[in-house]
Amino acid sequence: MGSRKLAVAKTESAAATLPKCPTGIQRLDEITFGGLPKGRTTLVCGSAGCGKTLLGMEFLVRGAMEFNEAGVCISFEETDDELISNVASLGFDVAALVAKKKLAIDYIYLERSLIEEAGDYDLEALFAGLSNEGVLRSELRRLFRWLKDRGLTAVVTGERGQGTLTRYGLEEYISDCVILLEHNVVDSVLTRRVHVVKYRGTTHGTNEYPFLIESDGISVLHRRAGDDMRSIGVDLHRWVDKGLLHFHASRPTAFGLELHLVKIHKLLREFQPSVVVVDPVTALLHSGTPTEARSMLLRLVDFLKGSHITALLMTALTHGGDAQEQTEMPQAAMTRSPPWRCSRDSLFPALFKSHTPQSG
Repeated sequence: MGSRKLAVAKTESAAATLPKCPTGIQRLDEITFGGLPKGRTTLVCGSAGCGKTLLGMEFLVRGAMEFNEAGVCISFEETDDELISNVASLGFDVAALVAKKKLAIDYIYLERSLIEEAGDYDLEALFAGLSNEGVLRSELRRLFRWLKDRGLTAVVTGERGQGTLTRYGLEEYISDCVILLEHNVVDSVLTRRVHVVKYRGTTHGTNEYPFLIESDGISVLHRRAGDDMRSIGVDLHRWVDKGLLHFHASRPTAFGLELHLVKIHKLLREFQPSVVVVDPVTALLHSGTPTEARSMLLRLVDFLKGSHITALLMTALTHGGDAQEQTEMPQAAMTRSPPWRCSRDSLFPALFKSHTPQSG
């Protein structure tokens, strides 16, 4: 579609490539490693009010404004005027783009009885009159195949179901990319998160990332490695660019301890470092019991020793009050570390006072 520049993503296992279509939402393009799959269908799912329609509209608007790419929005819920008014809150002049024939909006009215039966106004509303689930699944597949055969880069939205990503539990399986939007209120504070659940043919960021809906559109908060150090005058990006430094950031609750260990092993084999920093090891306690975390840490230390990685610096958070001499991690795990390197006492004196290595 249009002249939108394409990003090419390489899989980890081979040099196979997958053309991608940038969304124009910067951080979203970072965690998808280039954007949405070109010529394929992306499903954006979530509960009501999570931002599905806004994401789809911003994808179309930025395509028209930044990439000179025409787009079409087919809506079953909001009329043309309603969509134009709602998106105006993000600073987008959709009416002007429609006038210039860069965007087209088609509102399809559905019978009220069908809408009430469906209970929502997303993709499912289109098939509300189909009571035969087999026919429904067949029609969904036919729609997605029709879009793909025409090389259209499509975004469809679906309401989240009970125990499934969508109401019928099929769209997520026949879509090439699935993006889940969530919004939860905890202690009267609204938190929004985006998660790329799957992306066929390419790697992608697997964590959940917070995002905001602001006056200038959707903003995904994806912290880039090294930004914090730059704030104190240390530029780490140049070493990353030279291939001498590698960052891997992962939320401890993203998956279990075993998968964390497998991922670390894979990274170490690929990058083959001489020095490793794990920061902080206490975060492992969020992924399992203290016993499980200790076992995982011991296996990691043994792996590092066996790989001849001669330096390991593991930082750990301490308890408050009188507990400055003791970390949350079991001492046995901390004292089996490989030889320490550089001025450890000057960096973390309280930590190393109680956890001095046995040798080195």
